[in-house]
Amino acid sequence: MLRERGYFIFLLLFASECLMVHGSDYSHEYIEDVDKNAGDQFVSNEDVELLRPERVNHEPNEDYDREDTDTIFQNTPPQVHCIHRDQGRICDCGFRNEEAVLPIMMGSIAHVTVSNCKFVRVLNGTFSALTMLTRVTFVNIEDLVLDENSLSFPRQSLQLRVTLSFDNVIIEQIPSHAINGFINGLTFERCRIGWISPFAVTGIRLRLDAFAIRNTFISRIEHQAFKKFTTSTFQITNCTVRSQLPSRSFYDLDVLSSLHISHNNFTGRIHSRAFDFQVVSNVGIFQNYFGGLSGQSFVMSTINMPFITENNISLAETRAFIAIVVERDVQRRLNEPLFLDFSRNNFDTPDWPQPLIFAPEFRLIFTRNQFITPITCAQLNRIRDNEFFNLFSSETFFRLSDYIIDGGSAEVGGRDDVFSFAYITENFCIESSYFWWIILGIILFVLLLLVIFMILLCVWWRKQKEKRRLEIIQPEGKTYRETQIVMQIENHGLLKTDL
Repeated sequence: MLRERGYFIFLLLFASECLMVHGSDYSHEYIEDVDKNAGDQFVSNEDVELLRPERVNHEPNEDYDREDTDTIFQNTPPQVHCIHRDQGRICDCGFRNEEAVLPIMMGSIAHVTVSNCKFVRVLNGTFSALTMLTRVTFVNIEDLVLDENSLSFPRQSLQLRVTLSFDNVIIEQIPSHAINGFINGLTFERCRIGWISPFAVTGIRLRLDAFAIRNTFISRIEHQAFKKFTTSTFQITNCTVRSQLPSRSFYDLDVLSSLHISHNNFTGRIHSRAFDFQVVSNVGIFQNYFGGLSGQSFVMSTINMPFITENNISLAETRAFIAIVVERDVQRRLNEPLFLDFSRNNFDTPDWPQPLIFAPEFRLIFTRNQFITPITCAQLNRIRDNEFFNLFSSETFFRLSDYIIDGGSAEVGGRDDVFSFAYITENFCIESSYFWWIILGIILFVLLLLVIFMILLCVWWRKQKEKRRLEIIQPEGKTYRETQIVMQIENHGLLKTDL
């Protein structure tokens, strides 16, 4: 009996030893596999929790197997793989040819970088739960799809704000309310944007340190696309905007430090109040091409001297710049008028040149502005007496038309030469300029001759009439007494004759 019990105990001990050895080997292999797959990058659930996104509306795959039990996972695009690095997330697609969704992130994440994606979608509220986030960057993305409120940053702390940047990214559409919240900076660099919807960038809390769009192609900007926010610097540089810019595309913006719009190509018309700012400091609008300026295209109250220089402008209306005014408090403090530098701009007008109107509180610096469309004498005659062109006659330049060059002075060196308005009025179109005065002088001379002729005719007719009167003998008029005396004398003489 004891022998059987001892044998049973021996079997139990042997079995337990085998299980312990096998279990330890399995645990060791599992740990090695985890270390091999994870490498040096370890993601902790305390830092981030990746939630499965909602179903995305994409076209189903033709090879989709409806009998597969895991249909939900096949319909949902895969999530972008993100790794932990320096208290942030690096989400790199590796340019894989697949549609992916950026995971909704949670935890203590300081920065997020999404890069090298063929197609990636950012869902509503992707970053809403992050309280320590300071930077979000999108780099090298061929098709970035943004949902409404996808880049919304509501914060628990006002001290931490997000710097949002896009570098070499193609965005088909920035939808309404896509970008809002506590944002420190917003930058688009080397991007292609198809359509910026109304209210795409609005609801910015506090103020931006910088707003910049550089080296970017934009097909269409809608009404009130950028609305009601304050920024220290505002910059649009080396960009192309293909469509017309509607009214209030940039609406109710305050620029505290500097506003620069330079080296851009606005191929469509800039409608009235397209750039509608409040208080602006250090305005610089230079080296741009504007397809047309309607009404009050630029509206702003400036603190310092504005510069509008070296722009190529087509179809500029007279009041395009009149809404650039001096800020009221600044105007009250100034002892002398504020200068506005409007120099070296080129205008292309199909009809006769139009004078420009500026706010009267500025002292205008108007230097070498040129109308590049060849002008004729008939067009010059329409503006010859204009106060604006006469005031800046030595700084307003025109290109003479072929007709004037062929029939003008021998001093004209070539058909691309330009001359100041003062020089043209003194040396060209002289015959045309005095033609109507000569005609008017001839008409007045003829009228004067007619008047003199009529006067002479009247004098001659009166003299002829008086001459006829002298040829008729008329008795001289006498009084009644004289007549009686004469009759008595005549009677007395007759009586003597009878005797």
